[in-house]
Amino acid sequence: LARNAEERALKERADLERKLKADYAAKIEAQKRRKQEMEAERVAMEEELRQIRAARERRAKQLADGGVDVAKEEDPGPANYPPTYTAPLKPKTTVRMILMAARAKRAADAAKATKQPRVRMDIEHLKTTADMDMRCKMLLQELDRAFACRKQHMDSFVLHNTEQRFPTKVLRLELERELDTLLLAQVFEREQISRD
Repeated sequence: LARNAEERALKERADLERKLKADYAAKIEAQKRRKQEMEAERVAMEEELRQIRAARERRAKQLADGGVDVAKEEDPGPANYPPTYTAPLKPKTTVRMILMAARAKRAADAAKATKQPRVRMDIEHLKTTADMDMRCKMLLQELDRAFACRKQHMDSFVLHNTEQRFPTKVLRLELERELDTLLLAQVFEREQISRD
């Protein structure tokens, strides 16, 4: 019985060692693949940068020779690239760092172009009325518009007398609350008048 337990323990230990060796071999293989991918990417980026530099040198030479643009007569590839990198390189700057910074800047510019500002100052501020009946009608119209809206966010000026963007569900609740408050105030006012 003790011998069977000892053999089982040795077998489990051997299985564990085999599994650890296989995992280690897989990690080493993954690291090798990653190094190869990074090397291929580095080579591609260096080639792209070399083409950009060659195009810049060609353009500088063309401008020095009288401004004739012979790049249009050549292949329409990298020769027509606009000069991207004009600043001198800092020490320890790699090609990968330059190209990654350029990609990040393009992505940030694209995000900035689609992003809407939080406060829109260019909108004419619309006036809300002091008349309670008219205010109730405006709230009811805006509430109907909010219920008809299928978008996640909605612009409205009725609540705070300025154009604002709200989540549609929140806007519905706030409009309902404001309308209920005004209607109750009207009811209490009429009851007070009828008592007097």
